Amino acid sequence: MKHTLIVLLSLAAAGSLLANGTRLPSQDDLTVARGYADVATAGNASAVYYNPAGLTQLGTAEFDDGIYVLTPRVSYVSTTGASSSESNQTFVLPHGFAAVPLGAFNGGHAVVGLGLYSPFGLSSDWPQTSGFRTLATKNSIRYVTGALSIAVPVLPGLSLGGSLQYNQQHDNLNRGIGIVQGDNFHFDGVGSAYSYAIGLLWQPAKEHSFGVNFQSKASFNLSGNVNLTPFGTTYPGSAYWAYPEDITVGYSYRPTPEWNLEADWDWTDWRVLKTVVLTSSVAPPTSLPFNWQASSYANFGGTRTWSNGWSASAGVSISANSVPEADFNPSLVDVSRVLYNLGPGYSYGNWTLQTVFQFSPTVTRTVSGTPPSQAGESANGTYRSRLWAAGFDIRYRL
Repeated sequence: MKHTLIVLLSLAAAGSLLANGTRLPSQDDLTVARGYADVATAGNASAVYYNPAGLTQLGTAEFDDGIYVLTPRVSYVSTTGASSSESNQTFVLPHGFAAVPLGAFNGGHAVVGLGLYSPFGLSSDWPQTSGFRTLATKNSIRYVTGALSIAVPVLPGLSLGGSLQYNQQHDNLNRGIGIVQGDNFHFDGVGSAYSYAIGLLWQPAKEHSFGVNFQSKASFNLSGNVNLTPFGTTYPGSAYWAYPEDITVGYSYRPTPEWNLEADWDWTDWRVLKTVVLTSSVAPPTSLPFNWQASSYANFGGTRTWSNGWSASAGVSISANSVPEADFNPSLVDVSRVLYNLGPGYSYGNWTLQTVFQFSPTVTRTVSGTPPSQAGESANGTYRSRLWAAGFDIRYRL
């Protein structure tokens, strides 16, 4: 039981097949269309997530709601030639933001913002016949953040912003035990944590803008119940879990009012996920090494606007994986990948509709030398993954 609890809770980082661990940076479809390059622009209510200092650019109240629909696909071929695929899944990730100016201040506006979004999560769903069911079957994470932000200009062209965030996490994790056919270990746990973000936006001239955003880590104490089937055993389990801090820096160049070009670098310190301490009512505290590594995004994109209300955005995001081969688990097929993004938008009066289409070509990762489960099953083999996504936002500015 002790060993099984340790391995099951290790799946709490299970995501789908993006990259950079379980991060989900797709919180605004205009930003996604620009290849996630936004920290030096941050010109709408979604600045609550990307850079709260950017809220000072809003002279009127704004409301922004949207969805991002993700359709990842992954398949596996073992070292013996056996093949398997994850069940096809489609994820609908909503996000919502609001920003309200408090008044003019230092040549700009003091603004308060609110946000509700999912910065981490997704799931994996491998069949019982995968060949590694004692390593991974069906697992999901729901991570939701509510944020309260405030931003103020401190000097003409220089703004600071900050966010206080309340985070809720719900994990539903499963895997085979390996004693009898069809047996299952299930953990259902929840936890909450506070975190914060600090942002800076500097616009020394109308053609140039620089942005920095720091996101703190979030530390959870997950608690819930473990169920062993078909053995009819239930007992409580808990674990301490940390999600990483992150820093993004970027530069925006605006040669004319119609063009905005930006390049960002986004670094996530997954090294906080080194050792997880697990406890249960049937076992003493136990340390579990993960040894994840820091990873990053390089984001490039731009937007062209026209006087008739139309706009077009495009961008590329290059991301690195966070899971070293020695600690690889099929619950998180983390790969390095390139994301291509394109999004037309249209504004009419106070309303703006923004769409995005995202594609990542098939990426292959071959894994060898991973430790087997107690049942002798191994994750060694070749994994192939691809990704399609789309989304739309509706924005209303008073």
